[in-house]
Amino acid sequence: MRNVFVLVIGWAVGVTPGTVSMAADPPATLPDPSPATQPATPRAEPQKAFREHSAAPREVLLALVRATEGRDFLAREGLAMAISKAHPNPDIVLATLRDLSKSEDSNVRARAMAGLREVERGLGMKDGD
Repeated sequence: MRNVFVLVIGWAVGVTPGTVSMAADPPATLPDPSPATQPATPRAEPQKAFREHSAAPREVLLALVRATEGRDFLAREGLAMAISKAHPNPDIVLATLRDLSKSEDSNVRARAMAGLREVERGLGMKDGD
């Protein structure tokens, strides 16, 4: 019914059906929503600087970078929370993350558990992956 209405309006103003671009036509290409094609987030540069200053063990920093690039909010927040609570002693970040995963606060617990999962996922991968 809509196409008929557009055709009638177009005909009334002197436009033939062959020259009218229907409003219902989909765009030629749709943007790719995958994280790899998206521009770098504002968090990417601070995370890179953070990684270079060794504020935490390598596996935690790599997990933080993966969570940032993958836009995993819970894991990123859990890892950042553990790093900030363990500051200035980077050697206790994993222990702090494990302690936070046993917290009574469900929000803290969810973030810490997501951070732990990201660290464990990284331990199962090679450094180049």
